[in-house]
Amino acid sequence: MKKLLYSLSAAALICLIFVSCQGGDDDGRDIPRDETLLYGKWLMTHENGIKSNYERDYWRYNSDRTGSVWVEDPSQDVGEDEAQHFTWELNLSELRIYHGTEMAPKPTRAVIPKVYVILELTETTLRYKDDYDSYTFRKQ
Repeated sequence: MKKLLYSLSAAALICLIFVSCQGGDDDGRDIPRDETLLYGKWLMTHENGIKSNYERDYWRYNSDRTGSVWVEDPSQDVGEDEAQHFTWELNLSELRIYHGTEMAPKPTRAVIPKVYVILELTETTLRYKDDYDSYTFRKQ
């Protein structure tokens, strides 16, 4: 009888362990975000929790789901007019940015997707992560 009781207890414990481990990957992708808060010009302020080396790393998101990214460098006269262009889409908290390989010859051009999960999006702050880093931006 004790053996049966121990076996049933062990089976119940194993079931509880498996049930508690299920539920998927809760990485925040299911949280709806207001797309209109993304529109505008953003300055990267932190990368992976550390102040960014790219003090003038700008990203612009337009309402037509196009955008551009550039690093301003006054010493080399580099600005938004020399930005790399991209398209983007937002599904709940998943932000997909599609960069084109404009420098490649036409037959080999490709679109490179990059996927981020938005952690915070307010009128003044944008924070998202990918599989490797996290990034924080301030609206300009």
